[in-house]
Amino acid sequence: MTMRLFAVGLSHRTAPVEFRERVDFGRGGIEAALDSLAKRNVGREIAVLSTCNRAEVYVVAESAGAIEQVSSFFADYHDVPAGDITPHLYVHHGADVARHLFRVAAGLDSLVVGEPQILGQVKAAYAAASDAQFTGTV
Repeated sequence: MTMRLFAVGLSHRTAPVEFRERVDFGRGGIEAALDSLAKRNVGREIAVLSTCNRAEVYVVAESAGAIEQVSSFFADYHDVPAGDITPHLYVHHGADVARHLFRVAAGLDSLVVGEPQILGQVKAAYAAASDAQFTGTV
């Protein structure tokens, strides 16, 4: 069975600040978002990253159909019409997910390049996913 790694999200590059504020996973808590995603059975491994300028979901899944599930999750979880959120979402696949995450963690994909607190937020997202047993070998 082939596992697929992907990330779905939005950031300062794809959505205005007013919209980013509407889809802030940090408001309700990352743990609540992880639990809600887990109930949808979107994938074997999941992590949610939420910063002031981005909201992203990282998933290891068995099918590419999980991308649509995560996109729907963004809309449903934040009570935003899917038609409003979809144009702002981006998707990374496979090795591009790792490259993207490294750029994010290093602060290279930040509104303020080199922003130091981003690495801590990435670590916190991983810790929350790991504590809830949503991480694995990928």
